[in-house]
Amino acid sequence: MARISRFTYPDAYYHIMNRGNKGSNIFIRDDDYRRYIDLLGQYAEQYRIKVLAYCLMPNHFHLLIQDPFEFISFFMKVLHGRYAQYLNKKERNRGHIFQDRFKSIIVDKKSYLLEVSRYIHLNPVKAHITEAPDMYKWSSYNFYVKSNFSLPGWLDISDILEYFNGNRKEYKGFVMEGIKKDIPLTPLKYKHGLFYGSADFAEKVIHKAERRKDKKRKGSKRWEDRHISIFSKKYIIEIILKEFEVDDISDIIDNREHKYRYIKGILGWFLDEYTLLTRTEIAAYLGYASAGGLSNMLRRLDKSEEIRAEINKIIDKWFPSR
Repeated sequence: MARISRFTYPDAYYHIMNRGNKGSNIFIRDDDYRRYIDLLGQYAEQYRIKVLAYCLMPNHFHLLIQDPFEFISFFMKVLHGRYAQYLNKKERNRGHIFQDRFKSIIVDKKSYLLEVSRYIHLNPVKAHITEAPDMYKWSSYNFYVKSNFSLPGWLDISDILEYFNGNRKEYKGFVMEGIKKDIPLTPLKYKHGLFYGSADFAEKVIHKAERRKDKKRKGSKRWEDRHISIFSKKYIIEIILKEFEVDDISDIIDNREHKYRYIKGILGWFLDEYTLLTRTEIAAYLGYASAGGLSNMLRRLDKSEEIRAEINKIIDKWFPSR
């Protein structure tokens, strides 16, 4: 039986969770928690996912994210694929470590975002692992309530704290109140989807999602036919500068020496394959006379075995999800 597609639309908020296969632990030692958090941050930045909250428990996890570009499935596939590789190698196991595919619930920001963040941060308390959420080190809670915690660049606490005008103490009071009240958080099951919100909210989400599907069917190659084109121009440039040990992007764009024309060609290839920039935009940035000129250059690159080998080496190192 075919899996039902998830409802997605730009800038949607999701509560994501999954458990270990057959209830087994997915985090065994402290290094495992650290590794997952490192991978979470790495791929959140690359896939431009905004992480609002997280909590890693021994046999399951919770994430609260915002997904601007509908890359949630790609993001989770790569994150869990890399973590599974790490854990299987470390524990000398084989096979799946997660239970089926991840569960995602679309969150109505206006009425449920705070509740979901509180639910996530109270997980260790409800599971009787700690007496207070700030005693648990594998969640994002302390980044919210302790100003002396250095905030990772990929963790965004502003959407939650804006409800409290940035007051950390008020947010802490809100979370602690949830211990006494034991407030349930039950998603609405509606038309093969899960939602934190009303039926009216669910209908609006489904309408948005269906409109997006219609647009994709009408031929947007960037969204439907290409592989995972989801990296920023800045990220691609940083990779190329590192790979070829070049100090500044202007050296590549402005220098007419053969070495730099070669590097510029490879940069153009990666911008075309791994970003949402059009060829017109890439050509203008790199100084080609037209998108046609860029296209001709890309065709020449594809015919060169030497250059393809160089490109594949960079892909294997920096883009393992392809």
